[in-house]
Amino acid sequence: MGAILSSLLYILAFPNFNLSYLAWVALVPLTLAASRNPPARAFQMGWLAGTLAYTGILYWIVGTFQAAHLSIWLTCICLLLLSAYLGVYWGAWAAFIAAITLPFEKGTSGGILTTANLPPSPFAKGGKILWPILCAAAWIALEFLRAYLFSGFPWTLLGDSQWQHQALIQIASITGVYGVSFLIVLVNVTLAGSFLTLHYLPLSLAGEGGSEGGSSNKGLLWRTLTQPSVTLSRLGRGLLLPIFLLTVIYLYGHHRIARYHEADPNTHPIHAPCPSLGLSRKRIASSIGNGFLILP
Repeated sequence: MGAILSSLLYILAFPNFNLSYLAWVALVPLTLAASRNPPARAFQMGWLAGTLAYTGILYWIVGTFQAAHLSIWLTCICLLLLSAYLGVYWGAWAAFIAAITLPFEKGTSGGILTTANLPPSPFAKGGKILWPILCAAAWIALEFLRAYLFSGFPWTLLGDSQWQHQALIQIASITGVYGVSFLIVLVNVTLAGSFLTLHYLPLSLAGEGGSEGGSSNKGLLWRTLTQPSVTLSRLGRGLLLPIFLLTVIYLYGHHRIARYHEADPNTHPIHAPCPSLGLSRKRIASSIGNGFLILP
């Protein structure tokens, strides 16, 4: 279910739906699912999520093939093969999350969580900052690889979903679209990691009433209702980094936009989103607000 939900949210974040705010939570279900499974299973879930997501986003390929009078069967096969290939990158990312989150060992109930083999929280041992950064960096590395490997397929990168938010995407002048993608993934995995802290709590903080698993839990227990105030405090601290980065990036974006408007008050924004539209709806340029929309 996590894989399917992530793929649906990812689709809705891109044209024609343009619910770009969903991109900030689209990967949370997949991250949670991957963090609770061994890498092999996480890869399968990630691959399925990516394949479904790109099948929904790249639907315009069907119209392109039909405009060239190609067979509908060939069109569907090419779309599914391309989506399945792009899904591999999601699978690799999910497997990476599983590998750095759950140290599954052979013979521990086949990698299934039990009270006897609970893995540590992703925020344990100083990982509160490092874990989200590693997950976001892995996503960016895979996006960069996808953009260039086998001649590359740089369409529908996660950062492209934010094309309507001018202040946010100004950071791309320094980092490219990958900087926007990094920030979005960082928020996603931080939210997922913060949710996990609602379930994991050190026994030293839980008190005697919550330590039903005893020493078999290796110093951690699956949290139910113990110490909510302590856990919510840890959740808030985990969100400090993405909140700080979002604030800095928005301030930079507004400063950069204001600087250009001061230099030329008649400056108009130009939007150039990925062409996820049917051929019949494309235009060389069409007005959009007080700027222009360029569709290749």
